[in-house]
Amino acid sequence: MHERRSNPCTRCGAPLALAGCLIVVSCIMTMTGCRKPLFRDTDERSPYSRYDEVRGQEVEPYRFNEYGRRVPNLRARLTPKE
Repeated sequence: MHERRSNPCTRCGAPLALAGCLIVVSCIMTMTGCRKPLFRDTDERSPYSRYDEVRGQEVEPYRFNEYGRRVPNLRARLTPKE
């Protein structure tokens, strides 16, 4: 009878594919993490923000929550103006 031998290339295929996927994912994460933000904090967001600024009704776009994290200040920005 013939002895069945396994091909060394088929045994290492899965670990090589996994290593390749990890390299691709790490490259994508590295490239996207080093970009500058699209908008700066000093940029005007819309004509409405300019309108509020001229009338002295502007509010901070972000606030700090009870855990100390910076979150959008949606409640203050969406309340009706006087």
